[in-house]
Amino acid sequence: GEIVGLTLAVGILATPPTATALITFAFAYSAGFALTVGPLMQEGTGFGQAARDALYSETPSITIMEIVAIGVDLTLAGSAGPTQVLFWSSMIVSLSCGLLAAYPVNLVLIRHGIKAGMMDPRNTDHAHG
Repeated sequence: GEIVGLTLAVGILATPPTATALITFAFAYSAGFALTVGPLMQEGTGFGQAARDALYSETPSITIMEIVAIGVDLTLAGSAGPTQVLFWSSMIVSLSCGLLAAYPVNLVLIRHGIKAGMMDPRNTDHAHG
C-alpha cells in the first residue's frame, strides 16, 4: 500500500507533500486493513466483526508506522521521483524506520490481547509431519 500510494502521489499525480502524505497513508492503511480482514474472513469471521477487529488491532500500529515512514521518506527523498534512486532508497530507509517504530506498539497490543501474536506453525492445522 505504501509503495502504491507513494508512487501514485509522487510519480503520477505529482502532489504536494501534504497530499502525498494523505494519499500514501490511505493506501497503506487500506492494504494493512485488508491484510487483516481477509484472513479473518477465511477463518469464518463475518465481515462486520472482521472489520471491527482490524480497526482495533491494526489502527494504532499502522498509524505509528505511517507517521514515521512518511515523515522520514518526505525528509530524505524531498522532491525525488520514481525514476531516481533517491526515491527508492529513501523508501527502504523510511519503511525500516516505520517498522522499528511500530514494533513496540504491536508488542503492547499483543500483551493486552488486542492483537494476536504470531503463532508457531507447528501448532496449527497447517502443520506438516
